[in-house]
Amino acid sequence: MIQPVEPMKLTDCVVFLAMEDARAVLIKLADRLHNMGTLNYLPKTKQQCFAKETLEIFAPLVNQLGILNWKEQLEKLCFKYLYPDKF
Repeated sequence: MIQPVEPMKLTDCVVFLAMEDARAVLIKLADRLHNMGTLNYLPKTKQQCFAKETLEIFAPLVNQLGILNWKEQLEKLCFKYLYPDKF
């Protein structure tokens, strides 16, 4: 079963947006994209939790920033772990 996203994670996202240096936000987003590519080493429950958080928080954020290539990559990776029978 997919676990709900922890409220603390949403707070972290807001903090990233409030940073003075936009490069830090881009680094965090790039890190998330990289981490999504290595989820296969985690237990299934953690994979799904991480993918759900990414789909709800990070994919919309990169979309707002206009980084559509990253958005598509994040969504594909999320769907792979959230809906394995369909992807």
